[in-house]
Amino acid sequence: MGFKTAKREKLLGRVGICAPSGAGKTYGGLLLADGLAGEGGKILVIDSEKGKSRMHVGKPGIPAYQVQDINKPYTPQRYMDLMDEAAREKPDVLLIDSISHAWAGEGGVLEMVDRAKTGGNNFVAWRTLTPIHNKFVDHILELPCHVIVTMRTRTEWITEKNDQGKVAPRKIGLAPIQRDGMEYEFDLVLDIDRERHMATASKDRTSLFDEIPFFLSKEHGVMLRKYLNSGEDAAPIQPAPPVAPPVESDLTPAMRNRLNALAQEAGFENLVTALEALEFPLKTKEDGAALAELLKQRKAS
Repeated sequence: MGFKTAKREKLLGRVGICAPSGAGKTYGGLLLADGLAGEGGKILVIDSEKGKSRMHVGKPGIPAYQVQDINKPYTPQRYMDLMDEAAREKPDVLLIDSISHAWAGEGGVLEMVDRAKTGGNNFVAWRTLTPIHNKFVDHILELPCHVIVTMRTRTEWITEKNDQGKVAPRKIGLAPIQRDGMEYEFDLVLDIDRERHMATASKDRTSLFDEIPFFLSKEHGVMLRKYLNSGEDAAPIQPAPPVAPPVESDLTPAMRNRLNALAQEAGFENLVTALEALEFPLKTKEDGAALAELLKQRKAS
């Protein structure tokens, strides 16, 4: 094919909003989604916050949207199933509020790792579950619409002098509750302050948002949409060649038969389809034991 002159292409937005409890990440996400969707655009919401997005219905500036709740267990697969369902509805914007549950919630990756580790050693567990989390992230990035995700941040109290010169406590947000480095996956990451409810761009590939704090609004979504649509039509993406299923080795026939039965109980057609769906590298007896535990968890969920 050879190298070609780089040109701006139309893009789909990938936005992360990070904030502690009560800062306004859901409200700000809905306002941003309104502008990003455009006039008459379709907005869908996946709500893991026990329906809290509905509390903003009817507030000034909040657009009409459709919502689907996700309840525990907050497994990555359940999120991915809802993303697929949303994609079939062909929205302009999908707001996922929030993805922190897929990491630290009941049934999330951290709990799955804790259940899968053996003898206090979680190396095998992470080797099994890291590909699942990677697939979850890829699902977000490959959605055929603009995507806004919210992430909870850990909170901490600090003491500092206020305007009157008196020492007073202040609640601040820290790192988002998700895998370390998750912010690298997004084009724009906004951090919302707990007290002033103002956003600051901690990452911005568009260069639209400077470091001056601002209140999120529909206009910011409009700015972002115009920027993303200002390039040329992107070339169609060529599908990747099919990947052969992992080679099974060092496994006894009895173990293969047991894994095949567990795969079917967990909802897969057979062991091969389970390996393809989970992107699991089944090569050793140790892998077989880790896969058996994972399939049992999937069946239970």
